[in-house]
Amino acid sequence: MFRACIQKNNRYYVLCTVVYCAILFVSCSKTNDQDYIVGPDRDDWASLYDWSNPDTWLDPYNWPNRKVISFAYSEYRAPLGFYQEDFERGNPYYENTISIRRPICPDYGCWFELCSDERDLAYAWSESCAVSSSYYRDYESERETDKYFEFRRVYEVNPNDVLLSRVHKCSYLDRTMHDKLHPTPVLGIFVPRPITMESSRELVEYMWANGMLRGYGSVISCSSSENPESFSHSILYVDIVYGDFGMCDQIFLLEMIADVEKGTGSITCDSQGLRQMNGVCHK
Repeated sequence: MFRACIQKNNRYYVLCTVVYCAILFVSCSKTNDQDYIVGPDRDDWASLYDWSNPDTWLDPYNWPNRKVISFAYSEYRAPLGFYQEDFERGNPYYENTISIRRPICPDYGCWFELCSDERDLAYAWSESCAVSSSYYRDYESERETDKYFEFRRVYEVNPNDVLLSRVHKCSYLDRTMHDKLHPTPVLGIFVPRPITMESSRELVEYMWANGMLRGYGSVISCSSSENPESFSHSILYVDIVYGDFGMCDQIFLLEMIADVEKGTGSITCDSQGLRQMNGVCHK
């Protein structure tokens, strides 16, 4: 049996669990008056299923625990077609009131991501961040999408230190009302009109891939539905808390539901825990 209560607002889990575990290929023994579980390593678990086969991904809500564990240890981070960033290019960073030292916040501080539809203003914010950083990264190149301006910056001393300095386009996503240090339910406003199922789903996947939603982990599936007032997108995902000596990895199967209101473009989301299970255990 398993029961989980998860609180995401303060970025931690409160877990209430009643667990018994019977996992394939796992045996239990006892030493020094403490139980430990001896089983396959992470690569063994990952190889139990052929994750390159699209049929393997079907019916995810009914996967047995061993399949969830196998996926958690696999190299796959999202299903085919889900929005993904190319992190080989560098680390995306969205300019904000802290990075540019913008003096608009009360004494308690605030963290609002900035937006602009003007390239020169976006570049000025990127440069301000570079100057305020502990070390300066040189401007190397830039690109523009419908979602953001991006300025690629490289640290001269270490060319592998690459920052993709980004500024949201206000015409796509406005997050200037969402304080990351003191979060409120509304995560941003989706601006393009009309709002459709497809456009709002792309937005949600983009926000997920860049850590803007209340959830983190490897995505198993994304499904969408339409309500009278909004479009709803459910992301089923797994997260791992890796164990140390004498402990087991803890694998969580969770669901995040993001809603995009049709009229206002307001974006909200919530997460809930579905299952918890032991992964690889460490002597």
